[in-house]
Amino acid sequence: MYKQINPLSDIVMSGVGEATGGLDENTKTQIKTLVDTLSGWSMMVDDVNVLSSQYDLLAGDWPYNTEYGKNGLVVVVDEYNQISDYTLLFLDKMSVTSFLAAFLRGNTDKVKMEYNFEDFLTEEYSLMVPTDYYVYNEGTGLYDYSLSPALLEEKGVPLKVTAIVRLKEGLNAGCIGGTIGYTQELAEYVITKTSSASVVAAQEQEYTNYMEVLAQAQEISERMQEEELTTDDLTMQEKMILARAALGIKNVVSGDEGYISSSEYSQWKRDLQLTDIKTPKAFYFYPSSINNKNNIVNMIEDYNAYVKATPELNESPVDYTVTYTDELSEISASMKQMINTITYVLIAVAILAVVVAMLLVAIILYISVQDRTKEIGVLRALGAGKGNIAGLFLAETFLIGVASGVFGVLIGFIFQFPANAIIHSVLGIKELLSPSWWQSLLLIAFSFMTTVVSGLIPSAIAAKKDPVVALRTE
Repeated sequence: MYKQINPLSDIVMSGVGEATGGLDENTKTQIKTLVDTLSGWSMMVDDVNVLSSQYDLLAGDWPYNTEYGKNGLVVVVDEYNQISDYTLLFLDKMSVTSFLAAFLRGNTDKVKMEYNFEDFLTEEYSLMVPTDYYVYNEGTGLYDYSLSPALLEEKGVPLKVTAIVRLKEGLNAGCIGGTIGYTQELAEYVITKTSSASVVAAQEQEYTNYMEVLAQAQEISERMQEEELTTDDLTMQEKMILARAALGIKNVVSGDEGYISSSEYSQWKRDLQLTDIKTPKAFYFYPSSINNKNNIVNMIEDYNAYVKATPELNESPVDYTVTYTDELSEISASMKQMINTITYVLIAVAILAVVVAMLLVAIILYISVQDRTKEIGVLRALGAGKGNIAGLFLAETFLIGVASGVFGVLIGFIFQFPANAIIHSVLGIKELLSPSWWQSLLLIAFSFMTTVVSGLIPSAIAAKKDPVVALRTE
């Protein structure tokens, strides 16, 4: 007994239809669009080293290391070893009824289901591409849509979950975008098999035939306008061409009575997931380092320069240049700008603090000069010159500057250990605060220079005092 578990939108619409007694086409389209956004399938990179560097292997092994090869699947769990309900539905571990109940209730009433890793590793699935369901009927010359078990046995590709993985601690995202990863070889197989299906070839041939008929009908219509002819003036063959052009593209599934327009034909191709492997829509690069990322950017820029330097490419109506988005550089530039802004603010605060400190030191020294005016007079009376008086106070500022610098460095050295522990627990960064010996010496020298500059004016005031006036001061 076989059960369809994908595509999810078909399952949900079937379940909702049974529960509500039927759905109109508009509601079906809305549900299909909504549920299709829940797709958890994602193609993996074909490098085990890259995958192993980003994910912890909790159970099983990577498909590339097993006998299943391209047919292996990988289930990605979160940091709590949990997966979403729609992933459980994809893997046939949750019924449609339970899923719909949880879907309609939202997050107000979560459904908790517990499984072992082996419950997933022992399951086997069978893959059918959309074109596999169309079987050629020799009697009618058309393609019939079939869901027979025999067809599944004949065309189904066996799939198996070979690994349960989890993103490594400290990483916010990995190269597996969804919750179920499949191999690149499997994706190429599906694309190739779908594109080479006989029903696709037959429908594309009908499209080509219709384009030829449409071109002939266009020529006939232009001739009728130029020569002012009516349909009565046309031959039987020309009338048949116009009638055939008006019908549209022959549908190889429904037959002659079913014709489709060009837009419907394009939608039919999208429904069958037809993709040309030689014309990819996007390229994904996974550089292993910043230098390799820069090499890729340089390669693209060199190619764009070559296109602009080649006249036949540069002047072509087709744009051959490659437009790319270097998200890492944009993020780095944004962070650099933010860090620079914070740095400027901190520098401004530091300068303000230094200025305030210099003013305080100057005030303290000035008060000291005022309190020691008589002492200055005695020293001048004993023969001390102005330079000796100034040097006395500058020596005091020197001692204050060196002592404050040494004490500041010691206090910073002591507090760096609890500060690093707090930063590591909050941000996960180890040894963020680790000043070098030369930085400590620089801070001591800066403290010395600051206090000496602050003491220049008070020491000059002390040196200029009149000895007679100073001795009279009480």
